[in-house]
Amino acid sequence: MTTQYSKTLTLAVPEPLIDKANHLACLMGESAADIETFRQPSYTNGTTDYAVAHTACKPVVTDALESMTLPPNPDHVPPEYDRAQAEAALAAIVSGEILVAVDVDPHEQFKAWGLTAIPSEGEL
Repeated sequence: MTTQYSKTLTLAVPEPLIDKANHLACLMGESAADIETFRQPSYTNGTTDYAVAHTACKPVVTDALESMTLPPNPDHVPPEYDRAQAEAALAAIVSGEILVAVDVDPHEQFKAWGLTAIPSEGEL
């Protein structure tokens, strides 16, 4: 059985950009639930805390990120979706604020980005 999900994305979103990144995830994703992809920071570089994700995706997503051209709004976007927020997240990818890597081991990539897991309260 073949799947259209032939790529993987690893992302690290600085805490102040989580809301914007969620609007981009909703635009590029498959359902309205994608607007809650990034919830809270779980990694840090010691200065900035990041929410992270590693997900399978279709090449259309990586193609859009490479061309920096967003697709039209899909039918699944919820009422709270804001395309301007998605565009701001794309600009943050271009500027290097939101970190993105394609087809990599997420833990190795987090390490390469200088990120370490934030201990949970039970681990403190």
